[in-house]
Amino acid sequence: MDMSTRVPPSYVDSIASDLGSLPEPIRDALLAVRRHRFLDEWFRLEITNSQASYRRVDFNRDAPSEEHLSLIYSNNALITAHNGVFPTSSTSQPPLVARMLQLLDVAPGMRILEIGTGTGYNAALLSEIAGNENVYSVELQPHVSERASRFLKEEGYEAVHALVGDGFYGIEEAAPFDRIVATVGCSDISPHWLEQLSPGGIMLVPLHQGFTDPLVRITRHPEDAQSAVGAVADRSAFMQIQGVLAWGNPWQTYQIRRLPKDAEWVRRIPKNLVLSDTCQHPFCDHNHWCFHFFLTLCSRELWYDNTGYGLSDPSSKSVVKFTKRGIEGISVNRDSEALERLHRHLVALHKKWSDLGCPSPSDYLLRFTPKNQADVTPFDPAREWNIERLSFLESFGLA
Repeated sequence: MDMSTRVPPSYVDSIASDLGSLPEPIRDALLAVRRHRFLDEWFRLEITNSQASYRRVDFNRDAPSEEHLSLIYSNNALITAHNGVFPTSSTSQPPLVARMLQLLDVAPGMRILEIGTGTGYNAALLSEIAGNENVYSVELQPHVSERASRFLKEEGYEAVHALVGDGFYGIEEAAPFDRIVATVGCSDISPHWLEQLSPGGIMLVPLHQGFTDPLVRITRHPEDAQSAVGAVADRSAFMQIQGVLAWGNPWQTYQIRRLPKDAEWVRRIPKNLVLSDTCQHPFCDHNHWCFHFFLTLCSRELWYDNTGYGLSDPSSKSVVKFTKRGIEGISVNRDSEALERLHRHLVALHKKWSDLGCPSPSDYLLRFTPKNQADVTPFDPAREWNIERLSFLESFGLA
């Protein structure tokens, strides 16, 4: 058994360089929990002729190679399970893991519920801060949960409660929880999580929004225990949750077959969305992330691919999108009228966003109201938007 390989200090230093200074409890946890001991294989996603396949990488935990250790202790997410088409479990990028620990603000003795056990690495980090017996983690996939339980036990975290089940239901018998964290992209929060959250507790949920999963920090509404309030705390991207919350999202992210590679035209991009030479995709730019978030509030017919994002019109098989080159118009049927209509709509939404002061996701105040109690009409349509999710109406408002 590998007893001598420790966490390299450079691993924590590189995370700190991304995030700034790390609180001492998080730094100590990252040094204490050996990430490589929570892996025995992973999968490399390979795409050939638009077909995705997964190549298995075997990993010897007891005699790890320098090459494998270098990869594990770098800024990489590693796929650890898949269904042949999509990844179903992974170990997340270390800076994201550390950032979520910061946002959770965990203290010793707090009771924690984690939705999505994955490899067990995050549960081990939580237990280092809160205490082994205080961490409950639920995983839908039995083989993933079994493997994580084995890793946790072998690394001395046998008191962590790693359970098999649908995270949507939480763990009622262990409630209330001071902190609830989801490590998968969610279509909604669960009413069970809200019920099981202590009055002063915090939920941290990657909540699906168009093509990303912004991290939303949520607390109970002070005057209504069945509702919640929150704000976007950071950006993230996760694989999507399974079970009850595996619900089709409200954004019609269409796939248009035989979309030409060459654009009908390329037009000038607005000044506040001009990309630097180092950006290979608009999503790497902060302003584009902010505008895309606004776009998700105003439109449900979105588009995303490896070169850009924008709006789509499935009836005419047309797309207008922001790319590194500018605003591109592409149409299967060379429908110039549809492209002009999409372009006008995209430009109008950009102007509205600019007129509002180019708000970032963190500028919106969020409220989650049970759908059977909610009024779907915004009080101020110019500064408020609603998204109907599975159980809740999510309202976004600018002050």
